[in-house]
Amino acid sequence: MHINLNFLQTFISVAEHESFRRAAEEMGRTQSAISMQIRQLEDQIGARLFNRSTRRVELTMEGERLLRFARRSLADLNFGLRSLKEELKMRKGFVSFGCIPTLSSSLLPHLIYSFEQEFPGITMSVRESSMQDLLEKLRSKEIEMGIGLNVEGAVDFVFEPFLQEEIMAFIPPPFQNRSATSITLAELAELPAIVLDSATALRGVLDAELAARGLKLRTRYEVSQVQTQYAMAVEGIGVAIMPACAIPRGNRENLQILPIVDPRLSRTICIITARGTVLREAARAFADFTKSMLRAQSARPAPPA
Repeated sequence: MHINLNFLQTFISVAEHESFRRAAEEMGRTQSAISMQIRQLEDQIGARLFNRSTRRVELTMEGERLLRFARRSLADLNFGLRSLKEELKMRKGFVSFGCIPTLSSSLLPHLIYSFEQEFPGITMSVRESSMQDLLEKLRSKEIEMGIGLNVEGAVDFVFEPFLQEEIMAFIPPPFQNRSATSITLAELAELPAIVLDSATALRGVLDAELAARGLKLRTRYEVSQVQTQYAMAVEGIGVAIMPACAIPRGNRENLQILPIVDPRLSRTICIITARGTVLREAARAFADFTKSMLRAQSARPAPPA
């Protein structure tokens, strides 16, 4: 049996108002049109749905049963249509975002490729920026969201943590202890170090832990890109202190890669927005996809905010 949805909506309106006249007013139709639709529905079902009198309209037993089914069916249909509409809205649009270099150089290419496969209708613009520049771009609305690190005291922004990433020591052969499974911060301070410059957020994490323990690195070179750190470590110039995401997927060029302990160094990766910003559907889809994908590549989720 194929029931006309308009007939069901008319039926529900008459049942809720207990009046053909008020149902007609609500639906913007004539009372005779409403009556005709109810008669057609009764003919399709083969049962009388209302007891009519000059004073009131009452549901029959069959009408009461149909009202329960009709409400449930239309609610399910409306929910499904809303869900489909939201999904279609997310599958097209534009996302403008920024990302810190230590993530963009390693994780971002595969992330963008995978997102494009899932959401081919969404176009993106990405800005590679230091944390300070990223926050400025968010404040000026040059970008809608950012992928970066938590910044204490930055009250104009919302940081949504989703990943805790370890900071590692990339050690070339001249400085390796092959029996070691980790390296302490004090041990690391005895080796020639290649570090990111002071403008980077990762450097801030490292300097804070060194200061708390009264330690000082034997810094040999400061650079601005993790690719430069890695290349210099490969040449045996010193130990590169870099995030775990910088670990290459292929040949590690004989580097020993150890977690830094006592303390265990890590950084919190966040989705960042300017306070008061509500992400549009496409940006929300990208933010959720980013969290899901990067978490899947890490053993440790971020601690709660």
